[in-house]
Parts: sequence; structure tokens; C-alpha cells
Amino acid sequence: MKHIIQIICEQNDINVRSYSGRGMYGKECLGITFKRGMGFVNVVDAMLEYIQNNEEYYIEIESFREGIRDMQSDSMGLGTVVYFPSVEYDDSDNTSTDE
Repeated sequence: MKHIIQIICEQNDINVRSYSGRGMYGKECLGITFKRGMGFVNVVDAMLEYIQNNEEYYIEIESFREGIRDMQSDSMGLGTVVYFPSVEYDDSDNTSTDE
């Protein structure tokens, strides 16, 4: 089942991927990538705005909060990856939060 963060990113054309960050020892999690100039604060702000404007996702606000609590970022040359160590990346085509 996809996490609310991944669903919102996919529905807003924000690039998602599997990522293993510093100190994760190969464990994979949800990562989002973007070009320099769009900071992760902008990404989180866009996600919060999306939740606010789409009532069906508001019930998942606590899951969203838990996911971003340990959010981290790495520089990748001309871009940045923001990753969520506690959020598993789901590569399925299903964008529903229901199982």
C-alpha cells in the first residue's frame, strides 16, 4: 500500500524513487528528487496544500506527519533527493491508500 506522501508526489508530478540514504546500510525507502532551486520546504508546502484542498487525504494527515518527521536530504550534483527513512517505497501502479 502506498504511503500518502508517495501518492501526493505522484499525483503532482514530483519524481519518486527508491533510495538508500546515509546510515541506512542499504535499506531502501521513499525518495523524491528535484532540480536545484526547489527546496524540500517547497515540496512539503505543496504536499500540505494538496492535503488541504483534497478532503479525502486529510484523514491521513497523521501518517503524513509521521513520514516527514525524519525526512532527510542529500545533494546529487545538480539536484537534491529528499528521503523518508520510515516510509517504504511502493513501485506498484496502484495509487489508492486502500488495500
